[in-house]
Amino acid sequence: LLQCNPICIGIRDDARRDRRVNILGSSLLLEDLPPTLIVTAGKDILLPENLKLASRLKQSRVVLHHLHYPDYQHGWISFVGHEKEELLEEINLLIHGTNHRL
Repeated sequence: LLQCNPICIGIRDDARRDRRVNILGSSLLLEDLPPTLIVTAGKDILLPENLKLASRLKQSRVVLHHLHYPDYQHGWISFVGHEKEELLEEINLLIHGTNHRL
């Protein structure tokens, strides 16, 4: 049985080593990344990878803003509703309330 992380399904082997495709699987120096915003959803199949990325960014001392929505599912941002408006407002506050540009 071949086990594959859901984030790698459909990605060629050479692309998995490409830091533009798979930042967690690359040797990219995370310290060189700009301030970063990560938005996660509690019912997202990619949540473990997103949390791992957030942890690595913190360890690398990258300025990180992490917004977590525990009751939402993968792709929820593409749905229309007040939740999307709330997220956009939070992002707007982060951008205008910090000395770092996102």
